[in-house]
Formats: sequence, C-alpha cells, structure tokens
Amino acid sequence: MGMVLDPTLDPGASSPLYLQLQRRLRGLIQQGEWRPGSRLPAVPELAQHWGVHRLTVLKALAGLKRTGWIQTVQGRGSFVAPRLPEAPGLRASSGYLFKVLYEAAATPITYAIVAFLKRTEGVDIYDQGTNFSPFVKDE
Repeated sequence: MGMVLDPTLDPGASSPLYLQLQRRLRGLIQQGEWRPGSRLPAVPELAQHWGVHRLTVLKALAGLKRTGWIQTVQGRGSFVAPRLPEAPGLRASSGYLFKVLYEAAATPITYAIVAFLKRTEGVDIYDQGTNFSPFVKDE
C-alpha cells in the first residue's frame, strides 16, 4: 500500500477523527492513489497506518460508501467505486460548495444546509453574528 498522504490526524481539531480520515481517504482516491475498482487496504491496516481505532476507520468507510466513493463486498473488503461521484471531485476544497452557494446567493444558507454539509462533507461552518452570517474557516 503506497498511501502518500501524511498519516497524521489532529485529535484536537473541531472535526472528528472519522471525518478527517474520510477526507484523507477520499483524497487518496481523487489523487489516483486508489483507482476505480481497486481494493482498499483492510480495516486493521488502515487503523494502524492512520493511528486510529478500527471503529474510526469503519465510520470513515461508511461515509465514503454513503457518498458513493467506495463499495463494500461482504467477506471481500472495500473497493473504490467503478464510477466516482462528480461534484465532490470538482471541489477545490471541502468548503467550495458552501462558498459558491453563499457568494452566488443561489439559495439562502440555512441551518439545514449547514447541517447537511457538516454531516456529508465534514465542513465546519461558523456563525459570525446574530443574523446567521456563516463562514468557512480557511484551512
């Protein structure tokens, strides 16, 4: 396994470890480290490489599966989906979709949208005033 990204995750970050890991694994897929159809390393191997508990890996993989990046086959493991999602691959950063919606005023940014982006992409969005003026912290 040639995982090229730095295997350190930040336990003190506002984003949970499983979301950090989910983003890192998605990054490996986007960078072509793991091609469509290729088998991902086993959960224990991923847990050891990233220094997290296997349940953290399972939760990260569940998020990738839910968003269409991987498929799992009972007894065989996890595989990169044969057809990758298009929208997340176009993002320059995890906050890109939020910024586009907010700056273009295509739709009012509501707490429901904030919750959706947090749940699906791990985007941390903060309120900077009483009238809900959201922003994404630059990473």
